Amino acid sequence: MDHTAKRLLCGVKGPYLPNGQRVGSYSMEDGRRVWTRHVSHDRHLVRIRNGWSINAPVLDQLLADSVEIVRYVCGEQTYEIELTEFLTSSEILKGFALGEDAHILQRSRWRMASNTSAEFLPLFVVSNE
Repeated sequence: MDHTAKRLLCGVKGPYLPNGQRVGSYSMEDGRRVWTRHVSHDRHLVRIRNGWSINAPVLDQLLADSVEIVRYVCGEQTYEIELTEFLTSSEILKGFALGEDAHILQRSRWRMASNTSAEFLPLFVVSNE
């Protein structure tokens, strides 16, 4: 079974692996389609390149579904990149992911943002004295 077998479902929630498992989810932000994937540092980080990867068939689904932003959430960190930038900057490792090609981009090339909510400092302190 290949990744495209789930083609009808991909445009709704997100791309799928060959076993039918959904990989991440889609959202719309400022009129742009974003693919967000929650990953584990231990399982998903490609150590030989210190980067995040996208298997070629999943990447094909992202392109077909007009994704513009790729976002990986790992613990307290969020890594984000435009899909076009990922495509032009990533390297391909042939047969890397269970025989599938994988596109890999070093973490240093991704933009980072914290997942924790910002704490606001008061501008004024009102005293009843």
